[in-house]
Amino acid sequence: MLRGSSVPPEGIRDPRDLTRLRKTLVRERRSHVVNRVGKVLELANLKLGSVVSNVMGGTGRAILAAMMAGEDDPEALASLAKGQLATNRGVDPSGGDRPFRSGPRPSGEHSGGRTAVDRGNSGGDRR
Repeated sequence: MLRGSSVPPEGIRDPRDLTRLRKTLVRERRSHVVNRVGKVLELANLKLGSVVSNVMGGTGRAILAAMMAGEDDPEALASLAKGQLATNRGVDPSGGDRPFRSGPRPSGEHSGGRTAVDRGNSGGDRR
């Protein structure tokens, strides 16, 4: 015979259900707010989403804060770039005045110089 599974009493189940529901609603609301911020920026003809991958990331929030403070100089806003975006711009991520040099990029060294398309692996239907 099989033993029945343990079902907690109603006094424990209800708070758990409410906690799960709250967590789901908070997650959905957060996504809604992030999407709304992106839409408002696009309507204002500010293409921040095409410059940074995450509008609510560190660089995106810094640029938004500077714009709210009245900054409108593109170079000043671009200087707020952090992390990967700063290295892609050629800016020293530590904030120094010297230009940042990342060196040459290897072009497919791991695959013998051939890309997935060259090898016939398009990543499509694999049977």
